[in-house]
Amino acid sequence: MIAPGAATWKIERLATGEDGDAWENALHSFDERTAATLKAAGGTAVLRGSLLGREVVLKRWDVAGAAARLKAIVGAGRADRHWRGAQWLLDHGFATARCWVVATEQRHPCPRRWLVMECLRGPSLLELMSAGGRGTRQDHALARALGRQIAHFDALARHNRDHKPSNLIITGPDHDPAIAVIDCVGLRPGGDTARMMASLLIEPAGCGLVIRRTLAARVLRECCEALVAEEPSREERRRLERSLAASVLGRIRAHGDPRPRIDPLRPAARPYA
Repeated sequence: MIAPGAATWKIERLATGEDGDAWENALHSFDERTAATLKAAGGTAVLRGSLLGREVVLKRWDVAGAAARLKAIVGAGRADRHWRGAQWLLDHGFATARCWVVATEQRHPCPRRWLVMECLRGPSLLELMSAGGRGTRQDHALARALGRQIAHFDALARHNRDHKPSNLIITGPDHDPAIAVIDCVGLRPGGDTARMMASLLIEPAGCGLVIRRTLAARVLRECCEALVAEEPSREERRRLERSLAASVLGRIRAHGDPRPRIDPLRPAARPYA
């Protein structure tokens, strides 16, 4: 049994070209008290700190209970799923934070698994929605990028179950923004465009934000133009828009109370900005 206060580390996943011993030593000497706590609830935490001279984001999960331990053993824990999801995103042209290492900290009273990744600089989409003050051109450039991103997921027969604005970090210039997915655990096979679009609207509604209809329509239109065949007819696109809009509204109504359990606009809940 590991004595209280003692801890040992084991590197389980390591990015190509990284030094496992260096990461193990860095994690062993890492003091959580020197890091910024971005989110903490129910045995999980998200921290921002510095390791090996890099600004990093660290996600931590308690491995409590037989089910959690079994998932960790077979590579099905949240850290593993995030790692695989992030790699899939990068391999298919999506923006996301690069993962450096997954490690297990053996400690009392239960082990903890850590995922260390690149720290992306930029506001979340939800923060931009809350702040306002952006120009019309910038807003529509962002809406077009969102529509194209969702269509790209659909074309690859994949969807993100949790494509909410607080999980999307905006980088790049205003005229050509990049939208990085920072929670990669919810990637699933099969296209589900309606679910992803509904997620973009449900969280802001739960935070009391009003989304301009013109911007929502721009996301829908851009996505549908990318989904239909090249040179789509106006009527073909409009039929798809009406069908997709009805599906999105149905998802929103079925969701119920949109208020999030943890307010994502609280300073301590903001992931990477």
